[in-house]
This record gives sequence, C-alpha cells and structure tokens, in this order.
Amino acid sequence: MRKLWSLGLLPLLAVPGFAQNKKVLPAPAEREGASAQPVLFSQGAGRIQQVIDGNALYSKVAVLTGMSFRMDGSRMQTAKSRTLKGFQMYAGYAASSPSKMSQTFADNWKLDASKKPMRYLVYSGNLVLPAQDALSRPFNIQVVFNQKSTGADTKFQYDKTKGDLLIEMVLPGTAVSDYGYMLDAHAESTSRGYYTAYGTAGKLSNGETPRILVQDDWNLKPGRSFTMSVSALRAGYPTLMFLGVSGTQWGALKLPLPLDSLGMPGNVLESSTDLAIPITLMKSGNTYVGSLRMAIPAGIQSRGMKLYSQ
Repeated sequence: MRKLWSLGLLPLLAVPGFAQNKKVLPAPAEREGASAQPVLFSQGAGRIQQVIDGNALYSKVAVLTGMSFRMDGSRMQTAKSRTLKGFQMYAGYAASSPSKMSQTFADNWKLDASKKPMRYLVYSGNLVLPAQDALSRPFNIQVVFNQKSTGADTKFQYDKTKGDLLIEMVLPGTAVSDYGYMLDAHAESTSRGYYTAYGTAGKLSNGETPRILVQDDWNLKPGRSFTMSVSALRAGYPTLMFLGVSGTQWGALKLPLPLDSLGMPGNVLESSTDLAIPITLMKSGNTYVGSLRMAIPAGIQSRGMKLYSQ
C-alpha cells in the first residue's frame, strides 16, 4: 500500500504588511520573520496583506490546508489568551512584488481573465489566540482553513505559475490599545506520504520471492515523483507492475483473489489492476533488477490518496 499525502501548510516571511490604508514596513530583518506588527492581532482590529515568495512554497503546486504562526520571538513576555471575533483570511495571487504594492488593498490582488480578483476566502469565524509564556515561542497560533476556495473542499491549491501567494487577514472593528500580542513568523509542515508492505508476498515457480521497494519515499507529495523497484531476482522474468486504488475490490471481484487457476499456485491478487505497466529487468551482478518512476498528480485530489501496487 502506498499512501500519498501533501503538505499541510506553508509559509514564511519577510514582506511588507498593511494597516488601515497606510503601508507599514516590516520590522528589522533580525527579528526572525520581519512581520511583527502592532495591528490586528495586537490591537483587536485591522487588515494585513503579506506576500509569500512562491519559490518558498513548492516547485509548482502546493496544497494549503492552513497556516501556523507564532508570537514575536524578540518580545519574550507573557500574553493572555484572546479571541478574535469575525476573523477572516483570504488567499490568492499577488499582482506585484512587495516593493511595488499599492496602499489600496484591492489593487494588490492579481486579476483573472474576467477581471475578477484572484482572491479566495479560506477562513471565517472566531480565532483563539492561545496564552503565551516568556520562555518559548511555539507555532501554536493555528488558522485551519474552513471555507471553500479553489478546490472541492477547504483546501487551497496554490499554483506558482499564477504568481506569488498573497495572504490577507481582516478583523473588523476599531483598533484599541496595544495588547503586545505581535506575530513574527510562519511554520512549514513537513508532512508527506509513506509506504508500507501489505498482504503476503507471493513466490515464483523456483521458490524465490522478489523484493519491492519505494526508493525515495520522501517524495510522496503531490507534484513530485517516486520510484518503485523490484530486485533480488535470479533471472530476467517478464514483469508487470499492477497499480490500483483499492485493496479490497476490483470491479465485481473481491480481493484478495486466488490465482491458482491461472497457473500461479499460492499467489493472490491483492491490488485492483487499474493500471498495468511492464518493467524491463536488467542484470546487475548476479541478480536482476528493474524500476518504475511514477509522477504524483499535483492537484488537491492527490492529498490523502492510497495507491496499491503489486
């Protein structure tokens, strides 16, 4: 069984933010993320726009499910928990580089072919800011997307070819005195897919059992590729790799399916054969090996999918 996952969330850092209709430059670069600002989170109302370089997210497409923040690391002080009522977050595409952004928020969104802003609501509701101590700065401020965006559910599919990522955070109301709850950086998820053996290994007529591996499982992410290999064989047998999306059903047939009647005693089919790909075995020393490189679709549909191989 191969279970393919995507990133959970992303981003980083240093870019101008905006408060009301005035451009607010970021804090000095040494302040770990250069996004500490006394607006919205600290003053209870406001609007922030932030550009995130697409190269920092992914090579082409990234599936975003939320964002994590932490309190400013240069302000090691305690802070009480607060709830931001009516908080909203938008994700989309920037019309320009940070240095050329307009003081008018609407002008900073890239427009699509129909002249509509490429701007999507990804979170709407109350946001709880957890209490913070003066000893650590964990990424414990979490915005888990809960609104439909460009995908079929609450994930936002970011496509780098459309431009840099623009994030806008809005909290309605009137700004009040500073609570000292400033943010500075964002977290990047390291979640990826994994593979594991399943079923019972079959044997060839001479009694040997092939070894099947996923060689670069760190690439089990949408938009990446991975390699499956078969090795430890003493002859160059004709070989097919079956790939399927089920380990329990293949059409009207229940799996596992015994293959004794097809001249393969003791072997069973444990994967639906939605795709069958021939693999050429090559001699390597005293054994024969073969490999197959597979691309994982970059879309949202790849997140959490299971792929069975045999």
